[in-house]
Amino acid sequence: MTSTTDQTACFTCTSDAEAVVVTFHRDQLTDEDNVERLFSLVEQDGHRAVILNLSMVRYVTSSVLGKWITLHRKLVRKDGQLVLCHLQADLHNILDTSRLLTYFKSVETVDDARRLVGEKKSGG
Repeated sequence: MTSTTDQTACFTCTSDAEAVVVTFHRDQLTDEDNVERLFSLVEQDGHRAVILNLSMVRYVTSSVLGKWITLHRKLVRKDGQLVLCHLQADLHNILDTSRLLTYFKSVETVDDARRLVGEKKSGG
């Protein structure tokens, strides 16, 4: 596994052959948090499976949600996937209110997300 830290210290990335796990280190994500760096995981680094570990995140702005939607679309175009995990109650409510719980795949844990990514890779 390799690990890199984003310049904003907003999140860290751990990747292997299956997926990259992005672990956020703030309870609120806003426009200033440079989440566009996530796009380079797909566009430059070539990842086709991105797991967002949201265990610390309680609140995101609509701008951040828009960037997650863009990331999801970029991955789908490459036959990849975005999986959210460890949704806190406040964030779950935001996604539910925004009707994005049905748009994004979400699971309980990083291990569950890895299994989901593995199933897609193996054609299951």
